[in-house]
Amino acid sequence: MYFSDHEKKSFSQKRKKIISLLYMMKKREGTFFSSLPKPIINAIFRLTETWEISTKGRMTYFCKDGHCYTTGEEKPVEVFLPEHERIVKVFPAQSSTIFYLGSSGNFYVSGNNSCGELGLGPLADTFQAFPILFTLPNKKQIKKFSLGCQLTFVQDVDGNWFGCGNNINGQLGTGNCGLRYKYNELVPISLPNKHSINKIVASRDHVFMRDDQGRWYGCGYSLNGQLVQYTMCLSVNGPSPIQLPNNKPIKTITVSKSSTYIQDNEGNWYGCGNNYFNQLGFSNKSIISNNHDTPTLITLPNDMAIKNIIARSNHAFIQDVNNNWYGVGSNYNGQLGINKTCSRVDTPTPIQFPNNIIIKKIVAGDNHTFVLGMDNLWYCTGGINVGVHSTQLKNNFIPRKNFFSLIDFSALENMALLSRPQFKF
Repeated sequence: MYFSDHEKKSFSQKRKKIISLLYMMKKREGTFFSSLPKPIINAIFRLTETWEISTKGRMTYFCKDGHCYTTGEEKPVEVFLPEHERIVKVFPAQSSTIFYLGSSGNFYVSGNNSCGELGLGPLADTFQAFPILFTLPNKKQIKKFSLGCQLTFVQDVDGNWFGCGNNINGQLGTGNCGLRYKYNELVPISLPNKHSINKIVASRDHVFMRDDQGRWYGCGYSLNGQLVQYTMCLSVNGPSPIQLPNNKPIKTITVSKSSTYIQDNEGNWYGCGNNYFNQLGFSNKSIISNNHDTPTLITLPNDMAIKNIIARSNHAFIQDVNNNWYGVGSNYNGQLGINKTCSRVDTPTPIQFPNNIIIKKIVAGDNHTFVLGMDNLWYCTGGINVGVHSTQLKNNFIPRKNFFSLIDFSALENMALLSRPQFKF
């Protein structure tokens, strides 16, 4: 049978749309995907062989076709779920706590539990070496996570939120940080006005919550000014309303360590909190200080409007409305990818990506950064973190550089195969 060039192009476009739909199905949280027949699940995995990268702190996870490799150790190793269930998605936290979504729809957890952030109860060990089943107290299906450093928030399908972990500064929002400095078990999280919570943004010591009316609340540590108007405050014990000085409605909030980035409903961005490396991205050097108690407008040197900000640790990536990206803040290990390594970058600096590719996604770690281009290839820059850019990896897998370089995934798979542990659950 003969097909014209127009028909071939049409088939190709339809195939891309189908694969895109299947890929979204695979990423969806819930039981629909897991309820499909196994041959269809396997076909979806084959058709959507795209690497996904998740990183928080020093841990990085590379997932494809139901397999997941981690470079948290000196050599990459493959992660296995009980019964060798396929891994659909990984949710890493800043404190080496990791949640996994399996192909059955079940969630599993492993890693650090020193503050009870795994939610496994008071008798659980402080470290969980292998993934084990994770469920909510009400046994409801899990809808989403919000993970901070030693801090876990989980929402069920009915919209109820639960939390566990570090509460020394009241960041869990339970209102009793003086009585309980940590929770080993999941407890209900609610707002004082009884409105439902539709979003939680968690950092290390401070947390923001948005209710169903679009109003925002903050709790936790604010000695650096990161909780907006609650300045020089050791603990905001329980969710308290926040607002910008100009009273403009808040659209979204992004956090990193002790810094906060706020976007109003007109698209303007503001920064407050810790700013030792100027990670808040202020272009005007006259207003740069170590801590900003008041949300201050963030602008780019060319006055281009800001579209998005991705923040991690002590640095940030800023995207303008023309989809150009800028790096600012700590750059000890070249994690900003601006072709130089230095202790700090005071002014948002343009990033030149390989072959001038358009960036689809940025995944930032403490000292390393991954970007996914529209060419569906992953690139990496940054420093030597344990396992992310170890001596064994830097020549074979991810080069240690201060500019973005293409990742060789075949080296990762080969090295993981050689170091695969021999064990059964």
